[in-house]
Amino acid sequence: MQPIFISKDILELVIDGYDMPYDDEHQALDTNDKKKLKETIKKDNEALCLIGIVVDDSIFPQISISQTTNDASKI
Repeated sequence: MQPIFISKDILELVIDGYDMPYDDEHQALDTNDKKKLKETIKKDNEALCLIGIVVDDSIFPQISISQTTNDASKI
């Protein structure tokens, strides 16, 4: 999986995860930061999809309830 994550420029995100701001923090973000957060969430979901495609069927139910790649990596 690492070569795929590298080619999609998401390896660091998969390894380190990201911090989702609380609702009040999210409201305080400027337009540029909201755009960056949206892109980060999109990339994280892409990585989570890729993980879901390659895991064994016995593990998939646990992965499918994960909200982020960081959550999935703890399984």
